[in-house]
Amino acid sequence: NTFAVSCTAVDSPIGHTGFAALRVKDALVDHFRDRDRKRPSVSTVHPDIQMQVFLKGTQAALRLDLSGASLHMRGYRSHGGDAPLKETLAAAIVQLAGWTAQAPKDAVFFDPLCGSGTLLIEAALIYGDSAPGLLHRYFGFLGWRGHSASLWQQELKEARERSKAGLERPWPRII
Repeated sequence: NTFAVSCTAVDSPIGHTGFAALRVKDALVDHFRDRDRKRPSVSTVHPDIQMQVFLKGTQAALRLDLSGASLHMRGYRSHGGDAPLKETLAAAIVQLAGWTAQAPKDAVFFDPLCGSGTLLIEAALIYGDSAPGLLHRYFGFLGWRGHSASLWQQELKEARERSKAGLERPWPRII
């Protein structure tokens, strides 16, 4: 598998995060080369595994990124408008407004804003029982050796079936 390391720092004596990421990458390469007698490949573009180093003060945490691309990007929009509302924030607002998949078919979800429709799209996805990441093609865990492909395919199939059933029932007005 290929991997990459990124780094962020807060109040750290190590000011160059690129250098810190490089040192961690070198340590990981050395570890796996010593253990497996094979050097792992590094790819900064679409690696199988993304590692993240977080430095705070003199402490460091190494994390395995199992999500991949940012989860606020649901996959239904190619680019945002002038003042885009993140999809996750829109979904939270919709849920705080009391909108659920069980809304009656005579309900109305009305968005008085003049944006790009993020609140409306998220309301529709919630009502249609569509999983938030259903349009994502890649998740970070897909390159992880602990990932169960058969379980993932089973969960993905169930999510697609639920979304399809959500589209086939009577819908309220979303304006």
